[in-house]
Amino acid sequence: MFETTNELSGYLAPNERVLWQGQGRRRLTSMAAGGFFFVALFVAMALIFVALFLASARAGRSGDDEAVVLIVLPIIFISIGLGVGLPLVLLGQRTSNARYFVTNAAAMIVYPPTTWWGRRVTVVPLRSISQLTLTENRDGTGSLTFGQHPFSGYGRYSGTWWTDSMAAFSNIEQPQMVYQLIRKQMAEP
Repeated sequence: MFETTNELSGYLAPNERVLWQGQGRRRLTSMAAGGFFFVALFVAMALIFVALFLASARAGRSGDDEAVVLIVLPIIFISIGLGVGLPLVLLGQRTSNARYFVTNAAAMIVYPPTTWWGRRVTVVPLRSISQLTLTENRDGTGSLTFGQHPFSGYGRYSGTWWTDSMAAFSNIEQPQMVYQLIRKQMAEP
C-alpha cells in the first residue's frame, strides 16, 4: 500500500484517520487514448502531404505555390497534433498515477511529482460535497466524482477532457464499496 504518514502528514487533522486508500487501475485511460489517436491522426495527415509533395516533385508538375502548401501543411498538422494530443497523453498518465484516500472527514487525491508537474494534493471535505456520482465499468472498476459535473446538464457524466476541473477517484477497484463508505461518512454528524 502507501506510506500514509509521508503522503498526508500535513493534511490530516489530529483525530482524522484513513479509512480507505487505493490507486486507479493502471491502464490506458480514455484521455490518454484520445491523445494518442489525435497525435497519430495528425502525423498521418502530415505524412500524406509529404508523400504528395514527393510525388508531385517527381512528376515535374510542382509549382512554387503547391510546394509551399505541401511543406507548410505537414508542419501545421504536426504542431496541432502535438499541441493538443501530447497534453492529453500527459494528463492521462498523471491521472493513472494518482493515489486516493478516504478519511473520516475528507477525500484526498495525491498526484505524485513528475517531470512536467510537481506534487499536487486535492482535499475534498465530505461535508461540503453537493453530489457524489458513481460510474461503474464492465471490468469491475469505476470512478467517483465529487460535486456537480460540468456536463451533467447535457446527460454526460464522464469521459470529459476537463478531468482536472473536478475532483474524482478515477478507475478504482471496488467503486461501490468506496461509494458506500463515503456516503456513510457524509451521513455521520
